[in-house]
Amino acid sequence: EFDERSVNMEERYVILYNNEEGIAHARKFHYELFRDEEAVLFTECYDIPTGGHNVLHFHNCIEILYAETDTFRVIIGGEEYALHAGDFAAVSSFTIHDCISDMPARRWVILIPPSLLGGAAKQLEGKTFRNCVAHDDGTLLALLKLLYSVHKRQGIYTGSAAADTAELAQIERSLSAAVVMTAAAVCGLCEQGESSVILIELLKYLHLHFREPIHIPELARILLCSQKTLSDRFHRVFHMTINAYINHLRALDVMTVLKENPTMRLAEAAELCGFGSVRNLLRAYKKEFGCTPRQGSAAGPLSENRHCQTAHP
Repeated sequence: EFDERSVNMEERYVILYNNEEGIAHARKFHYELFRDEEAVLFTECYDIPTGGHNVLHFHNCIEILYAETDTFRVIIGGEEYALHAGDFAAVSSFTIHDCISDMPARRWVILIPPSLLGGAAKQLEGKTFRNCVAHDDGTLLALLKLLYSVHKRQGIYTGSAAADTAELAQIERSLSAAVVMTAAAVCGLCEQGESSVILIELLKYLHLHFREPIHIPELARILLCSQKTLSDRFHRVFHMTINAYINHLRALDVMTVLKENPTMRLAEAAELCGFGSVRNLLRAYKKEFGCTPRQGSAAGPLSENRHCQTAHP
């Protein structure tokens, strides 16, 4: 337990990794894999309870957080902002962020993957929002409510009589692009810093190739920077080495594979997921989850892995 208002971002990382709840929640190292695996629109509107918060995380989606009533706080890229009624936060892909509430507040959360943005995705490539937080005159909120209604199939969009699935999907894509471009018009866009671009490209590469042999010097050559620059920047942001992150991805992959194929031999899983040997698999899996792969695969859904003991990453 800790009072998030009294600690900065770096201190929160330390605290998260040194208490049981924080360690369990940080299993994905703040990368919400399911957002990208689903690659679908996510819309939500709800009342945040007092003291409610997420954990510092990031994903490959544009996220809009909107304060409809009262106030809540957001941390975006290490900076803290207060959102009052009518304010919204625009969070670029792969930007570390969090949401904290000191009082009951009604908020909207919209996560839009690049696949829904069509031509707008090209306009946003290599860009980030110049101002993360801005005030809305009601235009953005109207779009959010409309997108929410379409996505949830509410109001006139209820049932197949309103429109067929393909038509509704097209409406979702159009509204998603309108939401993002409206936010961009209000907040402005600017080029991402060199460090951010390198880390984003690194993350994309790792998530595409983690099952393959990965060599840091070769990664640095691909990303046109020195090995030291790449390693230092990654460690400064994520507080772990690149190899530790790769092992994390592979361990998660092993858990998923064994859940789906309970009779698979560990040697096969090790080869498939990039570990190369059962010994490497067991060592990384134990460090990641605090249990054996067989115990982990029998523990239920990944997000509810309660039977494994927590272990420090």
